[in-house]
Amino acid sequence: YAYYRLLSLSGKFGLSTIAQDTIDTDTTIVSCPFSLAIDVECSLHALTALFDESTLVDLQSWLERQLICTYNCLHWMFPDLRRVELIFSLHACLMIVHYSPIPVVLRHLPYLKSLPPPNAFLTPLQFTPSQLEAFRGTNIYGATRDRQEWWSTEWNTCRTFIHAVNPDCAERYTWYADKYLRASTYLSTHAFPFTLLSRTPTLQTTSSTYSFMLPGVDILNHFCGQPVSWCTSYPEGSTEARDDSTTISIISDTTTLTNPESLSATWKGTSATGGNTKNFIGGAFVDSKTSQ
Repeated sequence: YAYYRLLSLSGKFGLSTIAQDTIDTDTTIVSCPFSLAIDVECSLHALTALFDESTLVDLQSWLERQLICTYNCLHWMFPDLRRVELIFSLHACLMIVHYSPIPVVLRHLPYLKSLPPPNAFLTPLQFTPSQLEAFRGTNIYGATRDRQEWWSTEWNTCRTFIHAVNPDCAERYTWYADKYLRASTYLSTHAFPFTLLSRTPTLQTTSSTYSFMLPGVDILNHFCGQPVSWCTSYPEGSTEARDDSTTISIISDTTTLTNPESLSATWKGTSATGGNTKNFIGGAFVDSKTSQ
């Protein structure tokens, strides 16, 4: 859209979208087709294609988070899959490195490259032990330890399964910032509730609602308190609950002026609805206007 420009802020925070002019009421700010969403359907399709169709039943028992995080992890693993061939002769040794191309079912590498690098993460799960110890006695400390154990258990379950299918792949399916923890952090900081992908999109969640990712939409941070509407557009005559040719859009509800204050005070999660403890652990931000 002509209203915006993309900025990479010193390579530290990934891509950000900055408005270049006033955004009028009822302006479509951004749209994304459902087919680009990183959700359970997308992840299951890719994982069964890579690990064999016979794994579908086992994969369906995974949590939605495990499927999405593993799908994202695989994008970073395949460039690492390489075979070194040494050819000896009487006079020299020639080394040939064979790289495995990333499979076509892994479609989101450009998007993942636009997100902040692991060394820029600020959530408590990236704290050093001494940093986390400073929070002992607070809700942050206990909640962080609980989440670390929860995510680590998820990763171990996935890794055990992958090892039985592809031991080489399992060796590269690591926990630390370059793999599962990285993918989990992206999901906690850039995700939206799956209730958006319906004919009547809503940010209201239920116990069965899971998080998914909308590539490109998540870089559109907005000023806290500026209302927007989520709208879906289905093809004429479509009766499917979900149609891949459908798009979801964010539309401005008020006129938004561009000024230094609004550019520096962006809200770091358009779907954040938790208290400050949850927001800090999941997204490394708090709302200073609350009393928590």
